[in-house]
Amino acid sequence: MLAGVNLLAAPAVSTNVWNRVAGDAMDIGALGLAARAHPRNRAVWGSLLFVIAATALDVITARGLDRETGKLLPVGA
Repeated sequence: MLAGVNLLAAPAVSTNVWNRVAGDAMDIGALGLAARAHPRNRAVWGSLLFVIAATALDVITARGLDRETGKLLPVGA
């Protein structure tokens, strides 16, 4: 939730998007464990695929912001 609040406060700061990527990685790990425990659960696999897609978009966005601004921190920092 903190990553979302940071994105609302400063949407053009790549650090905030990278924080979201880190949260996505934790979600992927948890869903991976759930998929291993319940390999036939379609909801787990659907959730895992959704989070992987969202992570890919987050990485593309963060890298674009890195290229655009040339730095990870806000201009005022």
